Amino acid sequence: MDRNQSIGLVLISVILLVYVYFFAPKPPETSFKNPKTDSKVSKATERKIDSATTVALADSVASEADIEKFGPFAQAASGKNQGVTLQNENVEIKLSAKGGRVSNVLLKNYKTFDKKQLVLLDSTSSKISFTVKTTDGKSIDLSDLYYTVQPVAEAKAGHAVRFVADLGNNRSVEKIYRLQPGGFTLDFDVI
Repeated sequence: MDRNQSIGLVLISVILLVYVYFFAPKPPETSFKNPKTDSKVSKATERKIDSATTVALADSVASEADIEKFGPFAQAASGKNQGVTLQNENVEIKLSAKGGRVSNVLLKNYKTFDKKQLVLLDSTSSKISFTVKTTDGKSIDLSDLYYTVQPVAEAKAGHAVRFVADLGNNRSVEKIYRLQPGGFTLDFDVI
């Protein structure tokens, strides 16, 4: 390769690098929000609530710090953490009332390489959470709230559960988990 070819390759490389750096299109931002879920949650949080109303409606257990941190969600900021288990012949899923979230997933018919039960998810290694914005701009993590456990009427026993975080004033956040019989699918709705 002679001198002119070397200079030509270097110039072409420089031109390509400059083009990629300055003129390459930016990748589009991907949003993992579910429009159905977001609209239902945002309707619940859309109402304007001033701090005086929040203090008047807050449970006596809710402290000032909870009211400051959680705003209209302060009533659900404290509670009792109880566990619920959904299972079928293939999978056992443990749910926690703290956060209304999945805390453990165990595959029944599978073992690890050292013959232990196969745990897909546990509370020490994984956390699944949702964050919503209130009208005053606060970000509230729904996994910090305490939910009460209620059965789902249309479901078979042991295959569905509803977690409800009561916010007072006929407002609530609901998380519904349905485990399909005979499968590995866990359906999840936020209302």
